Amino acid sequence: MRVAVIADNISWRGVGVITKMQIKLLLERGISIVLVVPQNGLKYAYDLAKMHNGKLDILPIPNINVGFSQIIESKRMNKYLDRSLNDADLIYIPNIYYWALRYAKRRHMPSVITITMPWPTCFYQSLFFRHSPCPGCVWSKSRGSLNDYVRLYQCIVEKEGIPKSLVKFPLGIIKRNVIESYLTMATRIVAISRTVEKWLINRFQDLSDRIKVVYLGALFPPLPYVPPDSDNSKLRLFYFSAPDEEKGIFNLLKALSIAVKYDNNITLKIMGANSKVEAMVHELRLQNNVTLMPWYPSDKVFNILPEAIKDVDVVVVPSLYEDAWAGVTTQAMALGRPVLVNKIGGLREQVIDGVNGYYCNCNDVASFAKRLLELRMLSKSELYQAGLRAREHYLKLYDPYKIIDELINVFNEALLEFGHR
Repeated sequence: MRVAVIADNISWRGVGVITKMQIKLLLERGISIVLVVPQNGLKYAYDLAKMHNGKLDILPIPNINVGFSQIIESKRMNKYLDRSLNDADLIYIPNIYYWALRYAKRRHMPSVITITMPWPTCFYQSLFFRHSPCPGCVWSKSRGSLNDYVRLYQCIVEKEGIPKSLVKFPLGIIKRNVIESYLTMATRIVAISRTVEKWLINRFQDLSDRIKVVYLGALFPPLPYVPPDSDNSKLRLFYFSAPDEEKGIFNLLKALSIAVKYDNNITLKIMGANSKVEAMVHELRLQNNVTLMPWYPSDKVFNILPEAIKDVDVVVVPSLYEDAWAGVTTQAMALGRPVLVNKIGGLREQVIDGVNGYYCNCNDVASFAKRLLELRMLSKSELYQAGLRAREHYLKLYDPYKIIDELINVFNEALLEFGHR
């Protein structure tokens, strides 16, 4: 099988890590790949080809925006692709280059696209509105009511103001409908979690038979089990998600400020703190309880994590919205740490309360603080055993070769179905 992988991101950041791992594992499974990347990703592409001893073919294309303008810009891509993809059996899009679905249809080729975040169901790709999980708008429903259109308009006004909303609102409706028309061209759609599957089925009910769940968000470079050191005096927490409001970092700091008033033996280490995080640490007078680490490039993070995790008892992933997956949760389990998570989205799928981690209502600061104090009351032995179970859970459910074989099965389904059309 020869697959054309049309990728917008193969860096060491975000979905780029997942894409690189997919390419590595597909090559190891004997899949022939031509990697189609924009000019600004060529450095990463050639580094990747070098890692695999030249087994990866590279096809450069002009830089193309991942926003709505990719629809217009895609027309000039055909000549680049037509010259080099004659021997490809299938088009695979590991992220957001949905323009390639139309190219595949024009060439009468099967296509598979992976949805890693809510770009087909949210204009801002966040599902976060007024500091809370978004109740949804016309973007997230197959047939929106008048109220759903109003909610989209309100969201645009609050995020960008009335003047821009006069352009962005009609553009948002057009973009919604264009994405729908393009996704109907896909032979198969891969959702990286049951949460993403739910979003897609709510929005694209007619496509439900094409949607397959494969836990691609659990793919990352190997991480070892790291036993915690023997300090028994404090509950030591670690946060290494992005320092954004919707990721819950500010609620975590507020909850910690309450909890330490009752028990000061709780500490928090934050990797990648920005100026807003630093300001809140000072405002809440948490300097003695919080350690701030710099933001490391993603290609360095996987080397740093085993050392950083040694003096940690629990990793906290308090996303305030339905996260599609949150790979930091899986990474924490791989390292042998239980994870405290909000009981929503992809976090709930990965963590079983009291087994490999703990649930918490992270949207409510008082409940969050109470949960931190409850964890403080657990013995280090209990936390250690939860960490061992987390590692076992990771090894059992997220074996990378099992995951990539599931993706290859989706490819085979697409080829088989396309062959019978």
